[in-house]
Amino acid sequence: MNRIYPFHILITIIFISILISCSKEEKYIAIEESPLNLPSTPFDYNNLNLPSHFTTNVPGQPLPTSINGTDNTPTNNPITNEGATLGRVLFYDKSLSANGTIACASCHKQDKGFSDDEVLSIGFEGGFTGRHSMTLINARFYQRGRFFLG
Repeated sequence: MNRIYPFHILITIIFISILISCSKEEKYIAIEESPLNLPSTPFDYNNLNLPSHFTTNVPGQPLPTSINGTDNTPTNNPITNEGATLGRVLFYDKSLSANGTIACASCHKQDKGFSDDEVLSIGFEGGFTGRHSMTLINARFYQRGRFFLG
């Protein structure tokens, strides 16, 4: 009488699993690569012409309303025209997302103060994210110096 041992069953299952897994094709969809659309001359971020309401306090406000003294740029990582221009281009580049369909600007909309008009933003797979896209406008001059606790 032939007896099948559990060890033989285990080896057979492992062997079949290996054969099945090797024969399946991966369902990976490659993202089309496209070169960055950098302008030939970088934008000028070093010489900002700020309107007077940025540099003058409004009387009667509980906090200063001007940006004077609130530049959050790290001293060891100064803003350069080339770096800021690259950041601007990458902000609109969809190839940075997991599936190449959404950019930072998809949620942080320029015409909405670099925020989102949706309560919950739409993610790269079309579903809702777990939060609202906070505004990024004038983050360099944010009075508290950081957006999150820590």
